[in-house]
Amino acid sequence: MTRSARYRLVAALYGSQFIPLAFFLYGLSAVLREHGVPLGRIGLIQLVALVWVVKFAWAPLVDRWGSRRFGHYRPWLIATQTLLVLTLLALSRLEVVRDLWLVVLFMVGLAVFSATQDIATDATAVRLLQPSERGVGNGIQKAGGYFGLMVGGGGGLLAYDHWGWAPAMVLLAALTAVPLPLLVAYREPGMTTASRRHRVSMRTLAGFFHQPGAVRWAFVVLPVYLAGIAVAYPLVTPMLVDSWPLDTIGSVWIIGGGVAMMAA
Repeated sequence: MTRSARYRLVAALYGSQFIPLAFFLYGLSAVLREHGVPLGRIGLIQLVALVWVVKFAWAPLVDRWGSRRFGHYRPWLIATQTLLVLTLLALSRLEVVRDLWLVVLFMVGLAVFSATQDIATDATAVRLLQPSERGVGNGIQKAGGYFGLMVGGGGGLLAYDHWGWAPAMVLLAALTAVPLPLLVAYREPGMTTASRRHRVSMRTLAGFFHQPGAVRWAFVVLPVYLAGIAVAYPLVTPMLVDSWPLDTIGSVWIIGGGVAMMAA
């Protein structure tokens, strides 16, 4: 597999995984506010994002259980990517305000599937990329997240404003399905017997925190940084609904904000 093909697969996976969730965390809040849903209820819905915080709880299952025939992580990726697409298509049959709590239930499913896809994608990237390529791979990872924010949150909101709920969901499903042909063609390298038998001990995991600054960054800096994003960023969108039309919010706030973050 060539270097460009490896980068292309990693970019497609990271770029698509956040598209569905970005719409429901950022675009949906504007839609609900426009329909008069109280801010308290909109804020409560944002708690769905906490699923990503606890994905470490089932990450060992993804690392331990895989297929010898089709590749260890490839079946996980195909399954979660397909479930994301099917969930979005199912959401296209609902009415966003009338069926709000059913929509939220599907949101939880999207969060679980995208988080599981991220677990398998991280592992695939580590195995797929050479050590000298992982710096670029990490850049692709971050850019993919911002791309998902702009396309899912901003683009999805623009699609909703121009065409309505069902076409917006179908469009998001089509964009999320982009990596599937690449995954079908991808042949994952087999795992060695040694790597299959390897089990990471608690001492090895704890050794990470012996690095200078690891405790401070892991338990203070990053949690405060991520909490600020999770709490403040989604609630700015419904605040803007009182002053801006939906297409302006999608293009200026979400897409323009994503471009600014990528530049920074």
